[in-house]
Amino acid sequence: MSLRPGESVEDRAVRMKQHSPLGRVSDTAEIAAAVLYLASPAAASVVGADLVVDGGAAA
Repeated sequence: MSLRPGESVEDRAVRMKQHSPLGRVSDTAEIAAAVLYLASPAAASVVGADLVVDGGAAA
């Protein structure tokens, strides 16, 4: 989510938490784990799929 005009980073974090079914914002380790999976041999057969790591916000 982008910052709204006049909104602080802290305000955006609160707004994002309210819209996330998980109730929190994904941390960098969770994003890195998804990237590492896609770059690994374990994902060799993953083709043309979206891996959305957003705590369910897009659902």
